[in-house]
Amino acid sequence: MPDAPETSAAQAGLDYVDTGVDPGFTRRRCGRGFCYLDARGDVIRGPRRARIEALAIPPAWREVWICPHEHGHILATGRDERGRKQYIYHPRWNAVRQEARYHGLVDFAEALPRVRERVARDLRGAPTALSTVLAASLRLVDTTLLRVGSEAYAREHGSRGLTTLEKEHVHISVNGSLVLEFPGKHGVEQSLEITDPEVARLIHDRLDDGSDRLLSWDDGGQLRPISPAQLNAWLAEISGLDVTIKTFRTWGGTVTATRVLLARGPCPDDERGRTRALAQSLDAVAERLGNTRAVCREHYVHPGVIDAYAAGSLRALTRRSSRLPGLSRDERITLGVCRALRDGD
Repeated sequence: MPDAPETSAAQAGLDYVDTGVDPGFTRRRCGRGFCYLDARGDVIRGPRRARIEALAIPPAWREVWICPHEHGHILATGRDERGRKQYIYHPRWNAVRQEARYHGLVDFAEALPRVRERVARDLRGAPTALSTVLAASLRLVDTTLLRVGSEAYAREHGSRGLTTLEKEHVHISVNGSLVLEFPGKHGVEQSLEITDPEVARLIHDRLDDGSDRLLSWDDGGQLRPISPAQLNAWLAEISGLDVTIKTFRTWGGTVTATRVLLARGPCPDDERGRTRALAQSLDAVAERLGNTRAVCREHYVHPGVIDAYAAGSLRALTRRSSRLPGLSRDERITLGVCRALRDGD
């Protein structure tokens, strides 16, 4: 997964900056626009002002900090309307971090078999034990690619994810299977069938345990909901990697795109056919993840897979298909492709 920030900055040929320590330029409202001040309080003009304006810092940001030179890995920060700190990074920094993140999928995929073994073992524990509930949560993510969720999004937008699902979001279908129906990000309704029998049984047996939350654990007689921090920490522990639950979604999106593109055969020679093929693969990812096509392409599919397909070389990259046990056939093929992309084959 991505290296330390200082290392990534050096790889990008940039200066690592600490916005909490390093002095920067500031922004002040002036008439209908803004003026910018250097560390001495002098108004910035000329080329330096033009560079700052090119950053397109949102007008709504408060407490704006601007890097005094153009080679910082962070170019600007500020607080948005909800008080959250936001960042504008140098494009080269983004490129280095993205490359490291996608190359890190190889390590994640190679760790998946031992992660799944640990999950299978812990699922046999007491139904309300923390380890059991963590295992059930991770199995759900692994099989459905659910977002992890957050209390803030549930409170402010009503959108739900794994850790904020409630019992009312569980429905029993006509064939007796359990289905999760809930509002996802941006209010998009999600419907996911729980196909894993162990998790389905655990959830079914706990529907009347007195907790509103779908996933809660017994903390000395009090049922507490699982938090994203607990899940991410446990995943990092059992995988031995600096990964989060979101990595499951990136891996799942990349596996889906690889499978669909390979099934289509060679990339069409004409631009229209190539665009249609890529769109169909991204639509399959979007349906799997509950995202838009654009978001999936930008955040959840290894860009090297798309580039290799467009260049007509994706099929050749499958010659390094992995034989690692504990992965599905599609995962083994995708792991081989990701290894080839990482190693520059």
